Amino acid sequence: MSAQRVAFLLLLLLWPTLAAAQAPDFTGVDEAANALVTSGEIPGVVVLVGRGDEVLLHRAYGSRRVVPEPAPMALGTIFDIASLTKPFGTTLAVMSLVERGAITLDAPLGRYLREFRGRRFEGATIRGS
Repeated sequence: MSAQRVAFLLLLLLWPTLAAAQAPDFTGVDEAANALVTSGEIPGVVVLVGRGDEVLLHRAYGSRRVVPEPAPMALGTIFDIASLTKPFGTTLAVMSLVERGAITLDAPLGRYLREFRGRRFEGATIRGS
């Protein structure tokens, strides 16, 4: 994950604690979102920042679709994050097992999955080789 993306996510997560009594300045959010879109790292993004019931910022940047024809990002764009469900859920489950001592990240995969037994997979571990 790039430094720009990390900074952008941190800004969004920490915004409530950084907000002062004065009108918020979202220049940094605009700059980060535009930089990510301009660099091509992401095609577009919708940013929503709120405090309580108040919406402080709701903006769309870039494109919601790039093929077959580009379409601008819209505030109401719905994002499909299903592609993240499996790796995120698996990571949480595996790390929970590691925390309990049920598995070891550096153990051979074959210890836990019979499909990974044998010479071909000797160096394969949960952590990766």
